[in-house]
Amino acid sequence: MGNVMVETYAPSNNEAYMNDRQIEYFKNKLILERMTSDQKQRQHLETIKNRRSQHADILDRSNFLMDLEREISTYERYNQRIRQINKALDRIDSGRFGYCVITGEQIGLKRLEALPFTHISIEALMEHENETWQ
Repeated sequence: MGNVMVETYAPSNNEAYMNDRQIEYFKNKLILERMTSDQKQRQHLETIKNRRSQHADILDRSNFLMDLEREISTYERYNQRIRQINKALDRIDSGRFGYCVITGEQIGLKRLEALPFTHISIEALMEHENETWQ
């Protein structure tokens, strides 16, 4: 067998912002994230479905309910994340990905790398937080 060269690509500020290669990179990243989140969400749903509450002891029943609440909360977080990812993929399709929905400015590659489904620039987020605390 011959050596297989795997191309590694990372978006860079040295290229045009949201060029075709960057869009493809983030689209693939979002799709992979959605697949992972979907799998984890299904696992939590199965755990929720398979739980049985037949505890006579009040402490056992309380622990059961706390565990169930934690599973439901985690399931809901993955559900929310999947919705955010789907919205980001919609923004890719409409040509609005990578731009803040509030200011219209570039979100920035570092922020998108860390949180690819974000729709708000760090500046808009900080301004919103400042308004909230005043």
